[in-house]
Amino acid sequence: MKILMSLILVTAFLQLQAQLQICYNETSNLAGYCEGDKIIIPQKYGNAGEFRDGRAIVEEHGTGKVGMINEKGEMIMPFQYDAIHFCNSFPDRLLIRSKHHFGIITLDGKTVIPPQYEAADEYASTFRIDGDAYFEPDAWLLLKLNGKAGLLDTQGKTLLPFEYDRIVVVEGMDTSFRDFPAGAVALKGSKMTVFNKDIKPVPELDGYELLGIRFSNGIFAKGGVFKFFYFSKSALSNTLEGYQGKYLILSNLQEKYGVVDPAGKFVVDFKYDHIKTIFGGDEHPSDDFLFFKSNNKWGVLNPSGQVVIPADHEDVDIVCLDNNKLLKARKVNGKWALFSHDGKSFRQASPYKYDELSCGTDEGSAIMLNGKEGILKADGTEKWNN
Repeated sequence: MKILMSLILVTAFLQLQAQLQICYNETSNLAGYCEGDKIIIPQKYGNAGEFRDGRAIVEEHGTGKVGMINEKGEMIMPFQYDAIHFCNSFPDRLLIRSKHHFGIITLDGKTVIPPQYEAADEYASTFRIDGDAYFEPDAWLLLKLNGKAGLLDTQGKTLLPFEYDRIVVVEGMDTSFRDFPAGAVALKGSKMTVFNKDIKPVPELDGYELLGIRFSNGIFAKGGVFKFFYFSKSALSNTLEGYQGKYLILSNLQEKYGVVDPAGKFVVDFKYDHIKTIFGGDEHPSDDFLFFKSNNKWGVLNPSGQVVIPADHEDVDIVCLDNNKLLKARKVNGKWALFSHDGKSFRQASPYKYDELSCGTDEGSAIMLNGKEGILKADGTEKWNN
């Protein structure tokens, strides 16, 4: 009988949670909670989050401060923080932000880690919160203090001191020595120290120096051989041998970007604000062109790292990827020009005048100017639709 009653109570509770939905007032745009068309919790919040275990994070209208309510609409945590986030890795804790600093509290509001820490390094996370602070799978909290990275547990105990330029936490490190279920790579300048899941140094991986950081998911080191520390346990390759002649785009600790070939030789030194392939990735065939960013402007590099379209454009993008490899570039005036590939490099095939350029047909590229649509032929002549 007790089991049956418990099941009934749990079912009723889950139904209540499922029925309470965030709803907005059409006039004031303030948020509340509804059950179907019926307002259960008044629409008085600047913003509102979904209920989780009977709690929801709500924003006070006018102040932007956040607190928590229960399913009756009662305040269970006052409006005092700039942000609160539930933690998937440790559900009995909440991440708080006060101004620009982060800390940890319990579900009943007791401070575990005071909000005094800065944001963590973006390369270190598999789970990002609020674009600033990051939690890791094994209940590790990666933060910065006075510009240096460190690692804490959920009780506030220091696992790695705040003395590193960057710490990268990984779910699984696939190396040529052994597989680690979890660990971290800590960087001081160019020196790398690799820690296992118990945050103990791994002697076999000592002495490697940083070559560069792959912005999507890993680190490359130098020391006689490349080592690649993946964020994924399913990673198969730990050297560049598996890249079939593809180059890699890496960044350094100063967040400048460069390109290395499979032998580790720099094709492009660390000097640009960003580099990406024409597909937007960070590895590319040796015959591929690259988009690069310098002083907030975009240009194009050839496979040898030479500038073929200068970085004085608001944007560059693909038009077509056929034999002509058509690209478009937009100047400060917001108008697009067409660039075509002549087999060796790109040449400008039109003036900066079009509102839009796209692939079009075999006859030419599709263009739009002042609301008119047409075709830009290979010889530069225009054919406008009636």
